[in-house]
Amino acid sequence: MYQQLLLAFVLAIKTNAQESTPPVTIQAGLLSGGMNCFTDLGGQASSSGLAAIDLRLADTRPVAGMYGLLSWKHRISLQPSVMTGSVAAADHSLGDKADDPGGRYIRNLSFRSHISEVRLLVEGGVFNKWWYGEEGIHRLTVGVCAGVSLFHFNPVTKMDGALYKLRDFHLEGQGFDEFPSRSVYRRTQLSIPVGFVVRRLLTSRFCFAAEFSYRFLFTDYLDDVSETYIDPALFSKYLATEPARIARMLQFRTPELVNATFPLHQPRGNAAKKDAWFSFGLKAGVSL
Repeated sequence: MYQQLLLAFVLAIKTNAQESTPPVTIQAGLLSGGMNCFTDLGGQASSSGLAAIDLRLADTRPVAGMYGLLSWKHRISLQPSVMTGSVAAADHSLGDKADDPGGRYIRNLSFRSHISEVRLLVEGGVFNKWWYGEEGIHRLTVGVCAGVSLFHFNPVTKMDGALYKLRDFHLEGQGFDEFPSRSVYRRTQLSIPVGFVVRRLLTSRFCFAAEFSYRFLFTDYLDDVSETYIDPALFSKYLATEPARIARMLQFRTPELVNATFPLHQPRGNAAKKDAWFSFGLKAGVSL
């Protein structure tokens, strides 16, 4: 009897410790990690069509940012964040291989782009683990997240030692009367981020987390490559003399490697598949 009463008393103390944790917490912190992308360029020598298999880890670049977190009982959270980084890919990374799918190496295109993003996520905990230590706080959460982001990109490439902003040259006829379906793409667009996070509370105030977030894009022009090769003569119709000359070279860069016939109206990219980018990394925050 006395043992049962003592056990009930201990359980009540633990329950009170749990409930004493504020139901709503506010947190702010920093994030750092890597950023990579899936586009029409570069990748691996694989014809499987699976994006994950086509990932080239060597193209991963740093990303950094800040975030806030408004959490209810560490189960549902609202997370605004800002981050900055860059993505890049190049066909020459495949090397001159006989199993090069679609002749990407010979296509010889490349790009890189700085990316700035403002993001808002809703995070839900799918696994919560409590340790009732001296502070009786929520220690570990594994959650999934989704939301919306506004990001800015501006693909560039290097040729003969000079850097060129690709959108300025309308390389696939964007905005030309001959291609009414190919509008000039906006460099600031929406995306849908989804991902997961593992968060560990070190103390009642300090938190450490790991996060992966994949962005579904509404554009296929993250790398400025999507449609088909166009008649090089059209550049002189819409651009000044020097930009038209540069556009003709930027559109078709195979001659930098081998002599080749111009592939008029042949695929330059894959318009049926949108580009994507993702980030991953570590976060450190403090409760306010």
